Amino acid sequence: MAGGVVNSPVWVQMFADILGIPIETIKAKELGALGCAMAATVAAGRFKDYEEEAGNMVHVEKKVMPDMEKYKIYQKKFQKYTAVKEALDMAWPLFTV
Repeated sequence: MAGGVVNSPVWVQMFADILGIPIETIKAKELGALGCAMAATVAAGRFKDYEEEAGNMVHVEKKVMPDMEKYKIYQKKFQKYTAVKEALDMAWPLFTV
């Protein structure tokens, strides 16, 4: 995970908990500049492709593990949301013009 959201440990943890997977944040802060540098090194032939190049320039800063108890709670909430959405799917066409 990268970008402004990684500045908040709370948000990173929430993503891990909701998805139920570990989230890795990267050290780079200027992602646009990093992308340009990656494109330039691939275009110049320094790396054969972006996958090889990313292994060299993208470095994991931190790995956040999910809280599986919270994951279960989020799954239940999502199931409730899905049930309500599906129940309303039949009603919404009645209100369209």
